[in-house]
Amino acid sequence: MVKDLDGRFVELRQPAAAAAADAPALTGLRISVAVADMAKTLAIYRDLFAFTVEENKNLGADAQLRALTGLATAEFHRTIVRGPGTSLPIELVEYSGVDRKTHEMRIQDRGAARMQVRADDVGMLVDKMKAAGLRVASVGGGPVPIPPNFMGALVADPNGFFLTVIAPCATACAPRLIREG
Repeated sequence: MVKDLDGRFVELRQPAAAAAADAPALTGLRISVAVADMAKTLAIYRDLFAFTVEENKNLGADAQLRALTGLATAEFHRTIVRGPGTSLPIELVEYSGVDRKTHEMRIQDRGAARMQVRADDVGMLVDKMKAAGLRVASVGGGPVPIPPNFMGALVADPNGFFLTVIAPCATACAPRLIREG
């Protein structure tokens, strides 16, 4: 596990079988998000966004993960989810048995991350997200026009991970909002 230039962790894994000499340097990609509460997070991703849960394991005091992360007393709960229509797996990891701090991220903060997701009806999805207690960061607390032909909203999941929810407009969307001052 290494840190990139922005202080984000990058985990490199080598498969058990040796790669061919002409194989690409990177052969797979997965996003991993540390979560505060797995049950709450799954209620959003599985129940609200219809992500498929591919694996849900309480790994407990896994010695290899402790060695990898340097967290000698940690216990791990890992869930792999995949969004509708995508091949990118997302690994949700809940750490326990170690000191944890919640960081209230803003989209402009160094280290803040976001994932863009498409919806059929961004307004309806944002209403459901707000009803589930998620924080909408977009101006006005709802969808805004994204020229030339999208509506979108920036929403934080229960862990401060940002989702940009977008939907195409049938015709050109309203002009870009201009803030005075």
